[in-house]
Amino acid sequence: RSVSQSGAGRGRWAAGRWVPQTTEADRPQCHMAAAAVGARAVRIDVGRCSGDEDDRDVVLEGRLLVNPTSDVAAVLTHPFGPLGGSQNDHVVRTLLAALSAHCTVLSFNFRGVGRSSGGRSWSGRAERRDVLAAVATAAAAPGANVKRIVLVGYSYGAAIAASILKERHSHKAANKIVGGVFVGVPCGWLARTFCYTGNFEELWQHVVAGTASGGGDSDGDSGDLAVCTFIQGGSDNFTSEATLRSYVAQLPSTARVVMLDRACDHFFRRPSDLQSLRTEVLNALRPLFIGEGGSH
Repeated sequence: RSVSQSGAGRGRWAAGRWVPQTTEADRPQCHMAAAAVGARAVRIDVGRCSGDEDDRDVVLEGRLLVNPTSDVAAVLTHPFGPLGGSQNDHVVRTLLAALSAHCTVLSFNFRGVGRSSGGRSWSGRAERRDVLAAVATAAAAPGANVKRIVLVGYSYGAAIAASILKERHSHKAANKIVGGVFVGVPCGWLARTFCYTGNFEELWQHVVAGTASGGGDSDGDSGDLAVCTFIQGGSDNFTSEATLRSYVAQLPSTARVVMLDRACDHFFRRPSDLQSLRTEVLNALRPLFIGEGGSH
């Protein structure tokens, strides 16, 4: 099925895979495409969603693209804020633009990043509440008919987003989550120590619990995830392939690892790396876009 749209979202389905179509002019500017396709600013009230006294004054800035033809929404999470990560990261913006051709998309800044109020945590616990508030916002997006939500995280944001899978068992805001694609999860020893202040194992146990079947709360949901894919560059700066696979091995056999080119690092600096990433993310989410009950 062809999609006629400019920038990172252009392409077609062929032989069961997404085949992107970009011109040389598109490639160096693909991370800017989101600004040109009608994203609107949104405010995400974390306190209203969480009910936690610590979140009372926490309001996040977000960027929303509504696709009224799809019942799927993707919530994007960004890299580690203290090291400059934000929703303006070129990988996040590239995925925002690419996914908007297929579904409603929401990106946001974690607390303490950009214009988002509040202070960051070093454990990831507060940021998990940020993701839940973003999920609730996406589910209620005006002009969208969201029935299913997928989490798409990059770097630190991938680890935080993956841990939210557990909440689909018990949290009202998360009962539409049907899976996720997690790019460049930093789980090497340095990242485990610095990014999560030693709290990574706790986060990962949430991932293990969240990927277990039989706990979904949404109508007709068996608890099994429609998609659970981990994507990593072949030369990731923070995590070896063996380390990533050792963690994913703790998950059900339906969880997949996709390794990109050996020259691709954690930061997706080359246009070809972004191209490969877009292709694999769209391929991973294909069951949601064109499967039974899908909108495309």
